[in-house]
Amino acid sequence: MRLTQKQKLTLVFLALSNCLVIAGLGSIVVTQTLKANTRTVASVVPGAPAASASVVIPTDRPAPPTWTPAASPTPPGMDLLYTFAPERCMFAVPDGARVTCGYAVLPEARGDPPAGLIRLAVAVYHSFLDTPAPDPVVYLSGGPGGAALDSTANIYDTFLVPLLRERDVIVFDQRGVGLSQPALECRDYVAVVEKDLEQRFTAEQKAYEYPLAISRCRDRLTLRGIDLAAYTSAANASDVRDLVALLGYEQVDLYGVSYGTRLALTIMRDHPEIVRSAVLDSVEPIEEPMFNRQAGSATRVLRKLFDGCAADADCRARYPNLENVFYTLLDRLDAEPATIWARSVGEKMYKIQLTGDLLVGGIFFASYSHTAIAYLPRMIYDAAAGDYRLAEWIMGISVGAQSGLSFGMNLSVNCHEEVFATTPEEIIADFAVYPHTAGYAYEAVFGDPYTLFSVCQAWGAAPFDPLEGLPVASDIPALIFGGEYDPITPPDYGRQVAAQLSRSYFYEFSGQGHGFSMWESSCAQTMALVFLRDPLVAPDGLCSVDVSNLNFIK
Repeated sequence: MRLTQKQKLTLVFLALSNCLVIAGLGSIVVTQTLKANTRTVASVVPGAPAASASVVIPTDRPAPPTWTPAASPTPPGMDLLYTFAPERCMFAVPDGARVTCGYAVLPEARGDPPAGLIRLAVAVYHSFLDTPAPDPVVYLSGGPGGAALDSTANIYDTFLVPLLRERDVIVFDQRGVGLSQPALECRDYVAVVEKDLEQRFTAEQKAYEYPLAISRCRDRLTLRGIDLAAYTSAANASDVRDLVALLGYEQVDLYGVSYGTRLALTIMRDHPEIVRSAVLDSVEPIEEPMFNRQAGSATRVLRKLFDGCAADADCRARYPNLENVFYTLLDRLDAEPATIWARSVGEKMYKIQLTGDLLVGGIFFASYSHTAIAYLPRMIYDAAAGDYRLAEWIMGISVGAQSGLSFGMNLSVNCHEEVFATTPEEIIADFAVYPHTAGYAYEAVFGDPYTLFSVCQAWGAAPFDPLEGLPVASDIPALIFGGEYDPITPPDYGRQVAAQLSRSYFYEFSGQGHGFSMWESSCAQTMALVFLRDPLVAPDGLCSVDVSNLNFIK
């Protein structure tokens, strides 16, 4: 099947928003510029009303600080700490952009004295204004482990340009990620994922192959002197605090998407003095153990798809009894998998033994995007008739993205904050409630929660901190978006966080998936710009007047 340009762009963006099989969160990689020009509107649900209070906003920009930590004696190399050195940009700078690139040198572990060095790759996109607003936007990417510098450069026109009309935008690759040094990449893991897709490992094979590959990665990283326990959301948050100071700003506006919202909430908790406001798109509450929710989340998104088609007269007429057709297809694929070729970002082809569980995963990841959701009823009916061309495209969304992910960073964060927050028995009990999607959910934990826990225990991640299981309460103004079809961070998560933030405004967008404010919804983007001008006033949502539902593809 020949993909249209819009389908190709959707595939690329879904790799950006895609999630690792473990966690289901984050931005991975973008390989070409997105030229999204889709006019998308939304239904809006007002959140908490604005409170009458003031927010301190800096009136001018201070000179960059020149301080260094006072440690005596200074360990070798520590004199380089807390510096920012401009350097040539290591990514393709978009046409028309004015960018200052460089590396912020910060401690790997903030002890007394600090230990180790990391170099955060940073790009400051300068506003088009001679005198921009004093508070820049700091973009916080998803994952954890998704690179930001390359991906945001590829959505410069759709995401960055509107923000740059009023203020600077700071983009950086988080510690352990992308162009930052060291990067916690695990190519052994990627190779095993590809082998599993083609061969369909048994649970016993998964329990052997994945731990072996990950242990090899761990050994290579630790031999380089990397402290895998130092890569956490709290450490990320401290990096942002120090980066803001190094660049000479007093306060910033956070813009987090997916895992980036968890990081934003961590910054609001640990370093509230630097935050003027926050835009949170597709929220991950800190207190939610995401691994336990995999089967329930998949069931929810399937229910949403079936009900959405049934409520649409054209979809209902063309694809009657969609739910029954789908589950019949799953049974057939589980009994006799279909061999398909899925094309991922970068045009790499993957030979896949398509089972029912993998198809559930394909639909799960496709539901990240408004554009891809519209094709799902047709894909199900085509596959039921033996035509897998659309299924190959849909499956391409959920495979191949691991090569762009700093898997080591992902594992350090998720073991520390998610896995160690629960138990294998709790995960098994949660999955058992959803028999139709439990098989897919087990794929997300290497086939068995006990395997997941053995991997995390051997990896060297930091032990669980009870603080990472508590909700964040704050009076920092926050604009929160949730997509109706979002498979991994559903709108209820946004409502949950909004209830804990006393100056928050929550809006649910019908027909949308995950991370939509970056490219698929001009309505959400406009609301974000209005909010950033005055975070103490709820956006009026006038752009939601032209509400449109999904137009399912015939």
